[in-house]
Amino acid sequence: MQIKRRLQINVAISLLTAIVICLVLLLSLYRLKKANNSAKIAGDIITDSLESVILRNDYIRNDNERAKEQWFTKNEQISKFLKLALENFRNAKDRKNIAGFIEDQESIGIIFSAIVANREKSGLNAGSGDLSHEVEERLLSQLDMRVYEVAIHGRKLLESSREARYSALRLVVGGVIASFLFIIALAAVNSWAMGRAITDRVTRLRDGASMIGGGDLDHRIEIKGDDEFAELSQAFNTMTAKLRATYDDLANEIQERRLTEETLRESEQNYHQLNETLEQRITKAVHELRDKDRMLIIQGRQAVMGEMISNISHQWRQPLNMLGLLAQELQATYKHGMFSTEYVDTNVKKTMELIQHMSKTIDDFRNFFKSDKERVRFRVLEVIEKTMSLLEGGFKAHGIRSEIKETGDPSINGYPNEFAQVLLNIVSNAREALLAAKVEDPTITIRLYTEGDKAVVTISDNAGGIPEDIIEKIFEPYFTTKGPEKGTGIGLYMSKTIIENNMGGSLTARNTGGGAEFRIEV
Repeated sequence: MQIKRRLQINVAISLLTAIVICLVLLLSLYRLKKANNSAKIAGDIITDSLESVILRNDYIRNDNERAKEQWFTKNEQISKFLKLALENFRNAKDRKNIAGFIEDQESIGIIFSAIVANREKSGLNAGSGDLSHEVEERLLSQLDMRVYEVAIHGRKLLESSREARYSALRLVVGGVIASFLFIIALAAVNSWAMGRAITDRVTRLRDGASMIGGGDLDHRIEIKGDDEFAELSQAFNTMTAKLRATYDDLANEIQERRLTEETLRESEQNYHQLNETLEQRITKAVHELRDKDRMLIIQGRQAVMGEMISNISHQWRQPLNMLGLLAQELQATYKHGMFSTEYVDTNVKKTMELIQHMSKTIDDFRNFFKSDKERVRFRVLEVIEKTMSLLEGGFKAHGIRSEIKETGDPSINGYPNEFAQVLLNIVSNAREALLAAKVEDPTITIRLYTEGDKAVVTISDNAGGIPEDIIEKIFEPYFTTKGPEKGTGIGLYMSKTIIENNMGGSLTARNTGGGAEFRIEV
């Protein structure tokens, strides 16, 4: 049997023994409590009986009416105590004694009531009148005899209750002593049995471990059974077998290692040659990656340039229409004879304002693609406003509303044109998503605020968001959802490279309730 199972059985036996002992003690305490109650009832009966004798004598000698009333009250109280005594005393002898007690008590009540009735009937004082002295003495003599018998019953009842209490107390003390002796004996037997079961097995394990530790890997520990020591001996034997196998393998490995060392010496020369070749390959791969990044940036700028040309066409469409209307108005005015110097000046002024606006658009476009040579400190809000002004015409043409909500006016160190290119990439993607989703009120919201010592820009839309299965891939190079004819898949990759590598910030994306949100921290 397993030691754990033996311990569990011992614990179960101990718990069962404790429960039995507790039940015995509870029963003994209950009997002691009941004996105490019986003794108290017996004491109360005797006390009340003595008090009733005193009240009776007071009435007989002094004709005290109050003593008479108190005697009847005390007599009723004694009767109640006798009924309780019948409920508490279960011994046949005690119950017979109580029955005699009740009979004598009832006789006392009858005799005393007769004395009181005759006295009240005659209206005479004690010991005089029609009720002769001899009759009253006879009744009093009978009353004294009954009181004497009641006293004997009370004494027997009190002695019986005391004996019951002493018996219950002896039972409690005996139960406690027997319980302790039984627990001590049970613990000694369990300790002896467990020690005998464990000592022999521990000795075998110790001797076997000493032999194995001395180098005898062929020795086996023989312990039969299904307990933990048998399992431990099996584990020792398994370990010894593995050690023997390992020892043999090590001997073979030493022989093989000698042969391998010679092979390694030959391979070391080949390794040095391979290392030199590998360094050359790594250098070449690094140059190729740098060239690839430069090409990606160039492709990104070209894609943005195409986007900007489309925006310029939207920016120029309205001014060109205005120029055409001014030219037609000039011709019509001349035909109707309304041509004047003031009219010509006004027309020329409007025309030049439109031409200057178109020229400014070209300058903004040229400055946007001018490469930043050094890091400078620039206002983030100014770059955002310039970028959105370049896209204003395209937004109006498609009915897209844009909002800029700034809190403060933070400045950062970096490359303003590259930062603007990142904004343009993200906002352009948002515009494409809004056009594809065809929402009722397409809106792009840009928020600018500070968080600690960083400037934060968020660009959000209400186009429904980015699918969860691709949101982790949108910053990978050449990943696009627009198709090869519309997207190159390098815009967001280039944007993340600019913000994180060139400007030391972070660019992340997540879905909000109504769409996607890109977050720039620098």
